Amino acid sequence: MKKSLPIIGIIIWIIVVVAVIIVAFIGFNSNFSLSGIMGINMGSNLLKEETLSMNDIDSIVLQNDRKTIEIVSTDSERGRVLQYGRQNTSSADLFSVDINNGDATIDSKTEWKLFSIITWNEKLVLEIPASWDGNVDISSSSGGIRFKDSFVWKNVKINGTSGGINIARGLTADNLDVIVSSGGIKADGEIVVSGKISVNTTSGGINISRPVRASDVRINGASGSIRLDDVNAANIDLTNASGGIRLGNIETNKYTITNSSGGINIAGITGAGSIFNSSGGITARLTDPVGEVAVETRSGSIKISVDKALAFIFTGEKSSGSIRASFPLQESNGGNNVSAEVGNNPTAKITAKATSGGIRISQE
Repeated sequence: MKKSLPIIGIIIWIIVVVAVIIVAFIGFNSNFSLSGIMGINMGSNLLKEETLSMNDIDSIVLQNDRKTIEIVSTDSERGRVLQYGRQNTSSADLFSVDINNGDATIDSKTEWKLFSIITWNEKLVLEIPASWDGNVDISSSSGGIRFKDSFVWKNVKINGTSGGINIARGLTADNLDVIVSSGGIKADGEIVVSGKISVNTTSGGINISRPVRASDVRINGASGSIRLDDVNAANIDLTNASGGIRLGNIETNKYTITNSSGGINIAGITGAGSIFNSSGGITARLTDPVGEVAVETRSGSIKISVDKALAFIFTGEKSSGSIRASFPLQESNGGNNVSAEVGNNPTAKITAKATSGGIRISQE
């Protein structure tokens, strides 16, 4: 017990010294905010605003580091950039705007300082006229990006290193390209894209609860679930490493759905394509399948449902478990392989393969 007392005393003195250093640093560095550590909102002060003449602007490029970004619509013919934050923010930490050859570049990057990473309560607001329909390119290294209103633009690029993306009211564009390293993607408004939607995430889920309309949809997720409730696209390519895939009503001509870990659940999907899962079950309703549809899982069960009026060819293969159907099956290889032709003049060929798990297909 006596030996432990000096150790405790040393620890207490270390804590005191660290506290003194922090207090001294607060006194000498105006850019450090203790209230920022405690999560107190200090971002209510308007620090700078600048008006944009949108007649001279074809593209908006916003480069941000640690501020939260809000994009709002305005009925005015002019746009505005507004920065909120701590009252003692230095002029070097305020945004700048450069307009050159129709490109408006908004630089909202700040000087790196010790402890600057904890000033999370700064905000940049970009007001864009509802009548403006140019190109938008937004990059943020740390801080969420929220589109608060509905917009109609041309080509849209969103790149977030750390922070979520929220499309609250809807977005119409020619092409949409989204890259997120750490943070989820959420859309509560309809997304209509005449060309291609490309989404790549490293860490964070994707939750789009409103309709998505596009020519081509490609989503690549690494860690986090993917949920799409209503999609209409000629081609769909969904890949997820960990977290599962949950789809609502999907109307497409061709699709590829691949998952590594987690279940796949599809309320309804049209067209031809493949559904593959490395680890997890698959539940899918095939609505109006045309051509070849392949469903496979290496670990988990498969449940497929089709319309009673569908004419199709079915083949099933399993290593363990059972294969069941609501129609007669022809068995081979000790029951590990089955086949059937249902109806006249089949328009679809459905193949199901389960390495470890059962298979069930039913007409409903």
